Amino acid sequence: MKIALHYPFEENWFAEAELARRIEIAAQRLGWQAVTCRNAQEIQDFQPDCVLAMHDNAPKLTSFPTYGCIWSPPHFFEGVDKAIAHILSYDGYLVAAPYIERWLHRLLSNTPKPFLRMPFYTSSPATEYQQPQLDNPQLVYCGSNWDGQRFSDLFRELDQRPYMAVYGNPAGWQYLKNAYRGSLPFDGTSLFKTLHQAGVGLCLHRDEHRRAGVASMRIFEIVAAGAVAVCSDHPFIRDAFGDSVLYIDAEASPVEQARQIDQHMAWICGNREAAIALTQQAHAHFNDHYTLEKLLQNLPQLQQEVLPEKQFVAHGHLQIEEECPVQILLMGVGKSAEEVGRSLDSLSRQTYPNLSVTLIQSATDSERAEWHHTDVSMMRLEVPADVPFSTALWKGLSRIHSTYAGVLDAGDVLYPNHIGTLVQILEQNPEVGVAYSGAVGRSGDPLELYSFHPYSSERLLQLQPLVAPGSFLVRQSCLSWLGRDPELSEAAHTCLLLHLAQRTQFKFSYEVTVEVQPPAPISETEQIALRLVFWHQEFTPGLTIQYAQQNYRDLYDARARIAAMESSKFWKLRSGWFRVKRRLGIPTTD
Repeated sequence: MKIALHYPFEENWFAEAELARRIEIAAQRLGWQAVTCRNAQEIQDFQPDCVLAMHDNAPKLTSFPTYGCIWSPPHFFEGVDKAIAHILSYDGYLVAAPYIERWLHRLLSNTPKPFLRMPFYTSSPATEYQQPQLDNPQLVYCGSNWDGQRFSDLFRELDQRPYMAVYGNPAGWQYLKNAYRGSLPFDGTSLFKTLHQAGVGLCLHRDEHRRAGVASMRIFEIVAAGAVAVCSDHPFIRDAFGDSVLYIDAEASPVEQARQIDQHMAWICGNREAAIALTQQAHAHFNDHYTLEKLLQNLPQLQQEVLPEKQFVAHGHLQIEEECPVQILLMGVGKSAEEVGRSLDSLSRQTYPNLSVTLIQSATDSERAEWHHTDVSMMRLEVPADVPFSTALWKGLSRIHSTYAGVLDAGDVLYPNHIGTLVQILEQNPEVGVAYSGAVGRSGDPLELYSFHPYSSERLLQLQPLVAPGSFLVRQSCLSWLGRDPELSEAAHTCLLLHLAQRTQFKFSYEVTVEVQPPAPISETEQIALRLVFWHQEFTPGLTIQYAQQNYRDLYDARARIAAMESSKFWKLRSGWFRVKRRLGIPTTD
């Protein structure tokens, strides 16, 4: 099995970088190949069987089945729309706690997206047990300290202890005077050696981790190294490792926690054999239940569920009675042969079988014989070279004879499960006239999620990205309502969607199934033309294109005023004063 580990950061100070290396080691032991990739191009070059998104900063960006690794408490990203969109974009999930599984269930419960998942923890590869060095034990903590304030009072207390040894990103530990020992290589092995030589490891969890029952990497790496684990009390660790680790009161003050750690270190020094027995027990339980090799062995089963369920393979689990014909208009006027060929190649890879293509070109556009020898039936429709884009589009739409139709700009790419995914939605929801998916945008490097949003009439009327070109299928019966050609260029696609929005329902798939070149912003001239085409016509009661765009302009102006205010010297002084008050424990509200 080939696994791409999508690590989206340039720096290696994040824990996911070390975890990715550990997964690479465990996968190699299984006879698999896992490779860390930082962007979509590296994933594409590797051609994996699947992708593991190591952080919610990395949405699905390629055609390969992509599984989100959800091992942070949902509190960290609740209310962050970008993170939620990224999480929704995945094809399946690696879940670190029952709390997260319930959270994902609720997130997906009102979508057409199936909830496919497997358990997974931020664990370590299997290790051979070796007794720790407890003659002069040291207490090791390793972390990037990414939030800057986490446990700082406790570490200031521990900085006075001769047994304390802290490793990690130097930027996060500048306040320590004695305990900081430097950084360790993110190579999947060095930390285990350091823990084993020190003999004792410290495992701490924020309140959010404890409430969600999400364990950090620390507990797994400590017991894998054969060291004694000193942990803040945590429900998962209690259930998994019981009395084979030592605990401190997570609710106690930093001074009291440091005192409890002192007691544990004294006990270890005075009870060496008993401490070694704890490490043997914890290590055996880790090797039996929580090694990365054992956890990864669930991945092929998840893959076998996802491939047919998400239409990644032909003859997948299409829950429809009949494979109705689908016709795609491929807009090739003024496009290069390479762009047309790229789109045709993606159409020939569709897992949905009943598909035909109408290629719209002008007499001056090149045509290649091999285009007619693809796996997709194709016909060519010729239009004058100098007509507006909408003229070519409206002419193509008038020739639609299939049950469902789509429009694809030459150069854009449909993922293999695109048409099957949308046909299933339309077949299961007869009241819906347009089904659409999320899209990856090629405008920048690296690729990014361009449009991924449930349907909103107001968003469409405000000309914000919603339904990307090429991302939708429409019922042929809806096209009979179209008016005359509006003779538009860059606004033609939006005009078509607005016509459809007046007359039928849209439904979002919550899947990413298309890669597009984001269209250029609509010029002011064509925005005026759109307002004329839909002059004071309501899309929902009271909602017109004039009203929506005025609201958007007002909101934009308000945000600009807020940004200007927050950049002022007064606001910066105010923000600094609030930070000082929080640091001193002084209330920040009257």
